[in-house]
Amino acid sequence: MNHEHKALPPLGEDDWLPITSDGSSGPDVSAGQLDDARGLGTARLAGDEQGVDGLQGAGVVRETGVVRQASEAGETREVRETDEPAEPETLLGSKPGSSSLERNCHAVLVTGADNPRLSRVLSAVADQTLQPARVQIVVLGEETERARDLAERHLGEAEIPFTVETSEAKTFSAAVQGAIGGRVIGGRVDGENSDDDRPDTQNPDTQNPDTQNEGSNLPRGKHGLHTQQGQETQEQQETQEQEGEESQETGTWLWLLHGDVAPYPDCLEWLVRRGSASSKIGALGPKQVSWQNRADLLEVGIRATRSGRRVPEIGKGDRDQGQLDAREDVLGVGSAGMLVRASALQQIGGLDPALGPFGDGLETSRRLWAGGWRVTVVPRAVVRHAQESMSRPARATFADRRAAQLYNALLAAPLIFVPFMWIGYILAAPIRALIRLAMKEPGMAWPELKGGFSVIGRTGDLWAGRRRLRAASSVSGSVLRTLEDSPKDVRAAQRADRKAQKDAAEMAVLPDPITLAEQRQYTRSTRSWAFATFLVTTIVGVAGMLGVIGRGVLAGGALLADDSSFGDLVSMAASGWLPSGSGSPGQVDALWLVLSPLVAISQPLGGSLGSVATAVILLALPLAGLAAYRAAGTFTLSPLLRFVAGLLWAFAPPLLGSIQAGQVAGVIWHILAPLGVSLLVRCWRGNSISLVARASLVLAVMSAAAPLTIVLVIGVIAAAVIRRAWRWLWIPVPALVLMAPTFIAADNWRVLFAVPGAAVAGQPSGLNVLTLNPVASSDLNLFAATGIAAIALVGVLALVRRHRTAWIRWGWVVVTLGYLWALADSFITTAISTANGTLTPVNAWAGIALSLAALGLWLVLVNAGDGMRARVRQYSFGLHQLGAGIIVLAVTYGMVAPAGIWVANNARQAPLEAAGNTIPAIAVTDQQSADRSRVLMLTPGPDGIEAKVLRGNGIQLHETSMVSEVEGVAALNADPSSDAAREELAEAIADVSGSGERAASIFGVQAISMVVVPQVDTGTDRAALVGQLSSLGGLQYVTENQSGAFWRVRTDTESGAAATSRLRISEPSGLTGTGEINTSDTALASGTIGADVAIESGRDGRILVLAERADSSWNATLNGQSLKPVEHGWRQAWRLPADGGDLVIRHGTIWSAVAQVAVMGIAIVMALPLRRKRYES
Repeated sequence: MNHEHKALPPLGEDDWLPITSDGSSGPDVSAGQLDDARGLGTARLAGDEQGVDGLQGAGVVRETGVVRQASEAGETREVRETDEPAEPETLLGSKPGSSSLERNCHAVLVTGADNPRLSRVLSAVADQTLQPARVQIVVLGEETERARDLAERHLGEAEIPFTVETSEAKTFSAAVQGAIGGRVIGGRVDGENSDDDRPDTQNPDTQNPDTQNEGSNLPRGKHGLHTQQGQETQEQQETQEQEGEESQETGTWLWLLHGDVAPYPDCLEWLVRRGSASSKIGALGPKQVSWQNRADLLEVGIRATRSGRRVPEIGKGDRDQGQLDAREDVLGVGSAGMLVRASALQQIGGLDPALGPFGDGLETSRRLWAGGWRVTVVPRAVVRHAQESMSRPARATFADRRAAQLYNALLAAPLIFVPFMWIGYILAAPIRALIRLAMKEPGMAWPELKGGFSVIGRTGDLWAGRRRLRAASSVSGSVLRTLEDSPKDVRAAQRADRKAQKDAAEMAVLPDPITLAEQRQYTRSTRSWAFATFLVTTIVGVAGMLGVIGRGVLAGGALLADDSSFGDLVSMAASGWLPSGSGSPGQVDALWLVLSPLVAISQPLGGSLGSVATAVILLALPLAGLAAYRAAGTFTLSPLLRFVAGLLWAFAPPLLGSIQAGQVAGVIWHILAPLGVSLLVRCWRGNSISLVARASLVLAVMSAAAPLTIVLVIGVIAAAVIRRAWRWLWIPVPALVLMAPTFIAADNWRVLFAVPGAAVAGQPSGLNVLTLNPVASSDLNLFAATGIAAIALVGVLALVRRHRTAWIRWGWVVVTLGYLWALADSFITTAISTANGTLTPVNAWAGIALSLAALGLWLVLVNAGDGMRARVRQYSFGLHQLGAGIIVLAVTYGMVAPAGIWVANNARQAPLEAAGNTIPAIAVTDQQSADRSRVLMLTPGPDGIEAKVLRGNGIQLHETSMVSEVEGVAALNADPSSDAAREELAEAIADVSGSGERAASIFGVQAISMVVVPQVDTGTDRAALVGQLSSLGGLQYVTENQSGAFWRVRTDTESGAAATSRLRISEPSGLTGTGEINTSDTALASGTIGADVAIESGRDGRILVLAERADSSWNATLNGQSLKPVEHGWRQAWRLPADGGDLVIRHGTIWSAVAQVAVMGIAIVMALPLRRKRYES
């Protein structure tokens, strides 16, 4: 038979010639061609038995990429003229373009219907030096007209048969599997509608003349067979029939093409040459370069760990300089341009339809290695890859890439580890998301969650993939282990890449030596003035608080002692119950929750909420000075001006007045105010994620100190919408979440003007408000007034400056808002004071409003002072210098005057004092015991007896919540009978002055174990009260000490201590003489709010009683079974069965606390000053 061949290129002396069985050399080759061929490499020989370097055993030799099996039957074979095996070092032979290779490659191209690159991809396929035997185009969608037109234009002109079909597959692998019918038979791809299965191909006599030239092994798609090849001659048909046996022997190849991959003209030929060199090669991959710039290298095989993490050996922008061209066998190759042997693909079960566009090539390559096949990269075969799936931002594709990596990791892991890894990936997803937030990559947090949780929905695909891998495996796992990289290799490559990027970035912006020297000098100057600010403010602070430093927890004014630990605060926040008096539903003030981390830190050293509040008061001046120094850097670069700004803010009258009044909330708000303004301004300028997170935290804490600050949320949201700065929408979120429980519980607008802390009666005078002093007047008030007036005058003069005019005017707007807020405070009642036994309405604290006014004045002075020294230097000595000197003196006088007054007043009389013991130590022991008993403090006064039910050593700081204070205002004119607990206690106190028959029993019902009358100078009223209590039945007089006189409650019941226990079981025990049911109580241990205790079995009809106000949010369970609530006066009670077991009592749900912790945790993590990683694809 005649065979047509193209002209062969010149052959080198190491090249091989095909020798047919009759001894001829095939095509005519001249001696000149033999002499001219030099320098052409041939493929390294690899025997089937020996792997890559094996040469022994089967007469398998390799030339120009074509392999023939020598046999004794005289079949066609190709050997060198000497018929000797080639050397292992021999490289790929004939030049691309020779016709010695067969067209036994079936190309599958998967593309989108509107792919703009499809024309160039088809043109590149048509221009191949070794054309595929057929091309199957799979269009993802329903529109095929465009793809068919382009195929006819390019493939038709090249006379390459093709089909066009549609697919609804979601992944590349699924589309390929659907195109080839999922199976490979006898050296050809066999689709579900292959020609061999058609009746007209089985009977040659019935063949249609128009279709008889279509290859019998060409699959049909959903839209049938579309070929542009003309009618073949009889000679060509005979050639195909003869070469069909060779195709059966060498095996059909599948060439997998993406819609964004354009192969170089010789790509397929290099792949086929290399693949035909060894029957053990199952898949080959080309080198991938960028579509936009062919010099940019993308991939030369895949290096990865067992868990699917790829080694980032090729950085973004790396040039193709042949640095990786020596590679051959690799762990994997990408599916873009992959050439896979059909028989190998059939053996391993085809492609995994669950993968794509990421991870499919690696997974297929791993299965090929497990099945005994080799996977090789051919650097001479090159494709241009547009990486359309990677053209989106990294955050848009990360979830898919992470999901593919985890899927591959679970496939490769030993079965015993899979369940643990599956759970671990799910649990690690939130942690990785938080790390992303900490690294200032919030856009990657959700993809981390989505990628980690993807393993839940892919469980079925995972087990199917593992079954597929197990069925394909035929070699030891050590084969794969030798090819896999370690996590250490990944980290080393990442470090090298980060170092290269860092060095490049630093070199790009590296200033000259003179600039570097100036920067170092400025840094030293800035630090020196910061230290000076800290030193001066610390000295003044110590001088002013010298009388109370070192005396432990302080109390006075709005500041109260508080023994609450971190656990207590968390419990109160989680339960939504305020353990004060007889208890009430409500939220502990958010400000104390904000301070709870500091409580946790100080707790090992004996710290508590009271000690943390004391520390805030003592450190107020240096903290305010440093905060203002830092914030001033947003408006000026002058370290000297920043030093003056720090002192101005630290010595401002609102802060000094807050310290004097024990207003922790006022101190915290004043410290943070300049930082809040600075962060908002910097967000406006740069919109940084870290700045947004810090601004949200500062605004949240300021809102916890003064709820009216939440009004700023409206302005922030408006600014975000106007500027389309959507990141700003996060700023109000922590404040809203933190304060939402307080607003919901209060349900009263007055809470906006309330502040945390005890209510203090007394309002500042009008002159005090004008001079920014929130406390009562003093003898030195005139001195302070002149100082503030001097600073105000400088602020007015600043209006004439042309520099920073807008900021100066905005500063005066803030001053006006502050004074309006202070004016409103003087008319709004937010609490009721019971000091000295009288009920006194207390208006809102004006100190925070005056801090806002001081903030506006601070902004005016800082912006007016910026550049003033340089401006004055432009003029010769005269009025400008004189005016500047007067301004400096006025500002200095305005700073010194308030600080001097404050120090002098505190030297005469300390504003605060050490918190003493309000109740006897024995009463504290009862409160902290398992019974959680309470103490009743009775204080006689001109308006009667004031009664306080104490759960700690006096009224605790957390008990004076804003919600309870506002509710007290609403209840001032309400009917006392609306609160049964309070009415019952009032009845008992009234009975003390009468017969006293029921007082002790009521005390027991209220869980009161001790009655205390403090030592107060009320004349005969106290003596009369002490006498009445001593003669009262059921009270046992103990003694009198510095805390006062106290009695222990003893009732006539048989239960003894059970009568004063917070939690008890009331059980019927017979009838009294009058026929009433008698009960006996059994004490149960409980916590501050809930309880978790084991109880014994008893009689039917038992009642579980909790001495807390009844509320629908209380729930109790016995052995996991909910108990039925019953009415029992004002107390919470449940019907208790006769069974014993584990009793659990809880209040409310923890979801609000969880939301608060989650949001604040996210804000804190985002605000951490950690380096942001630049994620590269």
